[in-house]
This record gives sequence, C-alpha cells and structure tokens, in this order.
Amino acid sequence: MRADLDGDGRKEWLTLVRAAGRGSLVVLSDGPDGIAVLARHHVRAPWHLELGDVDGDGRPEILVGVFKRSPLDRMPANRPFFYDWTRGLFMPRWLASRLARRFSDLALADLDGDGRMELYALERVGRGQRRVSVYRWKGFGMEWLASSRAQRDLRSFCGAAGRLFVQTRIRRARNAVLRVSFHRVQKQSDADTATIRLVTPGAMRR
Repeated sequence: MRADLDGDGRKEWLTLVRAAGRGSLVVLSDGPDGIAVLARHHVRAPWHLELGDVDGDGRPEILVGVFKRSPLDRMPANRPFFYDWTRGLFMPRWLASRLARRFSDLALADLDGDGRMELYALERVGRGQRRVSVYRWKGFGMEWLASSRAQRDLRSFCGAAGRLFVQTRIRRARNAVLRVSFHRVQKQSDADTATIRLVTPGAMRR
C-alpha cells in the first residue's frame, strides 16, 4: 500500500513481510536510483495491515493485527497494534492488550463522515455468535462506542467505495453480505449517542 506516512508530501510504500510466524513492517521509497528500504520493524505473528487517519491529524496511522500474548493477558489472542512512522522510525502509538471482547477481524472506516477513521472489530460473544463493535480514538487509545446485535454466521470484513461490509457463511442467501451502518449524534452537554446495525443489501437505499 502507498501513502504519505510522515507528512512530507512524498508517498512511501508500506508492506508486511511474513514468514514462519514472524513478520516485518517495511517502508520503501522509489526514486531515480531505484527502490530503497527506509525502515524495517519486526512484529510477532502479524495477520492484518491497514492504514487510516484515526485521530484527524491528516496523517495515516498504521494498524497491525497480531496474534500473541500480552503482559496483561497471557492467553494468545488477536490484538490491535497502532504505529506512527516519523523521522524514519516506527513509533508505537497504541499496543492494545485487548478490546471489549476477543475478536476475529479488524477494519478501519469513516462511516459517520467526521473525517476520522473508526476501528471496527468482529467480536466473539459465545455460542457461535459474533457482533460488530466500533471504537474511536480518544486521547491515548480506542474508546468503545457501540456494538451491533449478535448473530451467527458472521465471517469477515470487506470494504468498497467507502463502505464496510461483513461476509457471512450463508453463501446463497440474500444476506450473504451485510452492510455495516453506523450513526453517531454529537451532543453539547452529554455523551455522544452511537448506534450500529448490520443491514441487508436491499436496505442500502434506505
């Protein structure tokens, strides 16, 4: 993927190299002398890489999904790690021990149109059910906003044209793909009100 990671007006290439349970984040530049490696950062058991501006500063943060233990949670699990890339270095921004629940997939999207990417997680709630939860950046980490109704057969995220979808295990049904609908109402004197729903493709026009 290509983006201006450090805000200097020039775009870099970011890639994730994986091998035998380990991985490296690599930043590359392509200039007149060819491709050069600008930075490399080792990450244990990475499985997801995505870019998105979560704090509204105009520069994308780096989201890496990893599967590992944590000092606060000794059971191996998926965890979201956020990094900045500045002055030629990867700087940890938020290395989360966990979210509200254990999750199987992650995605970044700005579904409420405020110019900042939200973090979406496909969380396990037991008995084969999952839900989509949405988080936003607040201060020094992610704050939970809302969760959808739990249901079976939710598999993974996919996105297109600024929208976010959830693929299901029901391949030949009308709801084989569900759209994530998120709305947030900002209030002057009270906490924001947020709602998230999974809607069928037929409801996209509503």
